[in-house]
Amino acid sequence: YLYLTLDLSVFLFVALGIVLASIAVQRGADLSQAIARREQELQTLNDFARALSAARLDEREIIELLFAHAARVMDTSNFAISLVDERTQRVELALWYRGGEPQPPRHYERMAGLAAWVSEQRQPLLLRDLHSNEGPVRGLLHTGQRTRSALFVPMTGKQKVLGVISVQSEAPNRYTPEHERTLAAMAQQAALAIEQARVYRAAQYRATQLETIAEVSQRVAGIYELEDLMQFVVALVRVNFNYYHVDIYLLDGDVLVHHAGTEEEETAHAYVPIADTSLIGTVARSGEPLMVNEVRDEPRFRMDPSAPNTRAELIVPLRAENKVLGVLEVQADQADTFQESDLHVLQTLGDQVALAIQEAELFTSVQSEAYISNALLQVAEAVGTLGSVDDILKTIVQVTPLLVGVERMLILLAEPGTNSLAVRAAYGVDDKREPAMESSHVPLDVIVTQGEHPSSNAAYEISLPEDLQQRWQMIAALVLPLVMRGTLLGVICVDPIAALEPRRVQLLGGIANQAALAIEAVQLETERDLRARLDQELNIARTIQSSLLPDHTPAIPGFDVAAVWTPALQVAGDFYDFLPLVDGRWGITVADVADKGVPAAIYMTLARTIIRAIGLGKATRRTPHQVLERANEIIVADARTDMFVTAFYAVLDPEQADLCYASAGHCPPLLVRCADHSTEWLRGRGLPLGVLANIDLEEHARTLHPGDLVVFYTDGITEAMNTDNDLFGTDRLRQAALTAHHGDAQSVMQGILSSVHDFAAGQEQVDDLSMVVLRRV
Repeated sequence: YLYLTLDLSVFLFVALGIVLASIAVQRGADLSQAIARREQELQTLNDFARALSAARLDEREIIELLFAHAARVMDTSNFAISLVDERTQRVELALWYRGGEPQPPRHYERMAGLAAWVSEQRQPLLLRDLHSNEGPVRGLLHTGQRTRSALFVPMTGKQKVLGVISVQSEAPNRYTPEHERTLAAMAQQAALAIEQARVYRAAQYRATQLETIAEVSQRVAGIYELEDLMQFVVALVRVNFNYYHVDIYLLDGDVLVHHAGTEEEETAHAYVPIADTSLIGTVARSGEPLMVNEVRDEPRFRMDPSAPNTRAELIVPLRAENKVLGVLEVQADQADTFQESDLHVLQTLGDQVALAIQEAELFTSVQSEAYISNALLQVAEAVGTLGSVDDILKTIVQVTPLLVGVERMLILLAEPGTNSLAVRAAYGVDDKREPAMESSHVPLDVIVTQGEHPSSNAAYEISLPEDLQQRWQMIAALVLPLVMRGTLLGVICVDPIAALEPRRVQLLGGIANQAALAIEAVQLETERDLRARLDQELNIARTIQSSLLPDHTPAIPGFDVAAVWTPALQVAGDFYDFLPLVDGRWGITVADVADKGVPAAIYMTLARTIIRAIGLGKATRRTPHQVLERANEIIVADARTDMFVTAFYAVLDPEQADLCYASAGHCPPLLVRCADHSTEWLRGRGLPLGVLANIDLEEHARTLHPGDLVVFYTDGITEAMNTDNDLFGTDRLRQAALTAHHGDAQSVMQGILSSVHDFAAGQEQVDDLSMVVLRRV
């Protein structure tokens, strides 16, 4: 029994040892396999890194290397790489396999499904078995799909996700964390390589653009044949930038003419009116480039049968010296192709081409321009020293036929104040048919036809009415307006029209400009002389008018007086006056004629003389209302005008400190009481002088106490305006007077003037201004 027991124990012990040894052996084998897989993973990553280093900076080559190395470590039968366009954010399925077979690329507006989730989260997603998957991506799975396991890895660059890699299988548990780690590392390396490739591609594209600009600049400088120049530019742009279609149109009058394009045959847009609403017409009309990255959304796009696959279009004007000579049109067969850099480069090319076009045109017309310049110089020298309009016109009708070759010519000048033109000089017209040429007048609408603006200097043709055909021996005429600063001075009419080639018409236009300049110069000189004489006379009038005003304020016992007179123009309709009356009394007048300038100044002189004569009259001792009523009678009887004058007349008795007054429609003076700072407007009912023959004016009186002051003024004070067109008004006048009332009369006046000046804030004075300040000491 003992031996049997020992044999069983030994057997069990030996069996246990065998089991443990088997486990150890299995673990060793598993560890060896894990080490081998890790070595393969590291070797694959190392090989991929070396392959990227040796590869060109090309996105396609990078993603193909990624696929090839991923296939070494995992099942890539269903494999896809989606890349995001860095400018448009559209998604390209750049490389993908289904069932081990390569598929053509596809394009999408955006990432979707699990790829979108991985892109947003910027982290890999391993799905061991989609049928049992739970978690945040459950709602993104498509029901009924055959895929059981999948691995999604973002391709993250330095700052953003460039794309997503996905591998899928119909078997569960096909992909492991080791696969996830390997593919994520490869994706990171590939993303950095793609970023470098894109930077290199952008730099290379920019270099190509600059090289193209340089080549065009070098080549166009020596090409004077326009057709060769245009075809060279089209070919160079299309080849260097790989554009789908390129065309050049040049402007001929109001029409764009196709000169060169990708297709040798004439395109459907061979002639495009500049008024057309198409993209080409819009650019030619506005002179501004247009970039349309989806022509299906642009109603102005016109499909060209020679370019049916156009999806994007870029059009730049060919500009030279702010003048549009044509357009350069580039088309792409993919939407969202063009960038701002493309627009800048093409506009630079367009400007160079436009400059070459202009130089070619200048080269062919240099002799013609030289002749025109020389001819205009002769005209300018001939008329520049002449001092009268008639001499200028006679010289022009003598010189122009010799320079241009016209057979008949007339110069008509606008008659001031009428709607007609007068013939002032003629050549080639039979004197017997037109015996009184200088007295011949023509209605303006006969020469300035409907549709022609009288202030435009553009030449145009007209058919003459029968009476002028007989008188001028012309059936039709080319009309060249004489316009300066938008004003029609006259016209030049020449014949025959058929013999006038563009160069001659251009020369005639230059002669017309020279004539207009010379006529205006003479007229301006005449106006300057007249204005100088008028200014001299106005200065004399101002001196005379100023002499009519008191040269100093009177010394009135117990009172302080200050006064100011400021005309809006050289002469004024405002005035003030001091009248020394009997018994030591003083008359004070402030008046305002309802006008400005010379008429008001003359009327002011009349009114001032009459009021002064009546006030100083010794026949009777007239009260203020009697003085103004009598002055009104004389003004109404003698004046032959609709003008009138407002006036305020007061009589001051210094001994009693009494102020009696009457107002003929004038601004009420302001009385400021020193004792309690109260104010009163010295109003009086009455019409202005010169309106009605008989007026009835009120008379009032006030006693002035020490410190009281009275401010007499015209509406130039209260109606002064600021930049917002607000009036200074009576409230501001009262506040200004209260602020300054403690000073003497001069200080009060200066304080009020300063307030008005500050309020106006530099606005021009539009009305005459007068003020008298009376203060009891």
